[in-house]
Amino acid sequence: MNKFFILTLTITSILLFSTGVFAFSTTTYLQSQGVGSYAQLSPNHVTSGVQSVDLYAPFDNANGPEGRVRIQFNEPVTLNDIANISWQQYVAQGYASHVDVKIDTDNNGTEDDALVFEYAKVSSANCDATPYPTGQMNTFGTLGIVNNAAMAWLSSGDAGPCGGSPTFYWHSLTDWKLGNNTNGINGSTKVTAFEIEVDGWIEQSEAFIDDVMLNGQLIQNFEGTQIGSGEVGTDFTFLANPNPLNFGTIVAGHSGVAVSTLTVGASNLKVQNVAVTSIIGTVFNGTNVLFSQNGGISYMSAPSWTPLSIPHNTVSNLHVKLTIPSGTPSGAFSGQIVYTVMEAI
Repeated sequence: MNKFFILTLTITSILLFSTGVFAFSTTTYLQSQGVGSYAQLSPNHVTSGVQSVDLYAPFDNANGPEGRVRIQFNEPVTLNDIANISWQQYVAQGYASHVDVKIDTDNNGTEDDALVFEYAKVSSANCDATPYPTGQMNTFGTLGIVNNAAMAWLSSGDAGPCGGSPTFYWHSLTDWKLGNNTNGINGSTKVTAFEIEVDGWIEQSEAFIDDVMLNGQLIQNFEGTQIGSGEVGTDFTFLANPNPLNFGTIVAGHSGVAVSTLTVGASNLKVQNVAVTSIIGTVFNGTNVLFSQNGGISYMSAPSWTPLSIPHNTVSNLHVKLTIPSGTPSGAFSGQIVYTVMEAI
């Protein structure tokens, strides 16, 4: 059976000055806590592909059982690096899934608290809103996604009510980043992971989770990825260098070419497709970014990509052409190339 994973490569184009774009490396785990709870792959209520994750927790307001997806960062990340988080969910029963952003408040390398973004508390205008919605929704449905305006309460404090006791530390993500709190949390506070959870504090709850997005980029869709304590094996090694892929200075109305060196490990791999996304500016798109698999002789766009097979333990050069449209103002532009890589059997 073909297996695949997704590698995201950051690319930059510089017209006047250099800029950096943050890329995330993560590991995903399915976890459960408490009697009767579970977190498991499912073919039901799928947004994309063929699998979702079924999170379930029975009602227990004394112990709060949980089913959760934990997405752990493999390198340093701070609150300032988090612009938004979203996911698709189908709430089958009970209370919608929420997200805990795990933080290291004393900078000792261990998470010790969390910012909790949940349906009933995420909006200052609709705090403690009922009834709780069920069915298909993006994150919190009509109350939106986790972004800088979203409200979060501190896990170590009181859980509410919204206008309640002084121990209910409840602020927007922007205010947490700015340090507008009495808990010593600010934009430089380290983030170790985030966990999408259902729990049984309020009622028996179940939600199917898919297509987790971080800063507008797909970070997990539960397709072909090993879940639990495992990692992608060395036979799926796929490296794209240099990273970032820098086109240097390009005059508006002209093109520049950079060479991405694709290296595979002990297995034969196939680059099934590529996708291009703008991060800063709009120049990185299917019209302006073209690829050549034959040494720059002929170029194709991402939608017309022909699968590229790379034998094990070999290197293949991919020529990437970026055209800056006439009239583009000077400045820094950046984007991402996402390679979908499959095992070639």
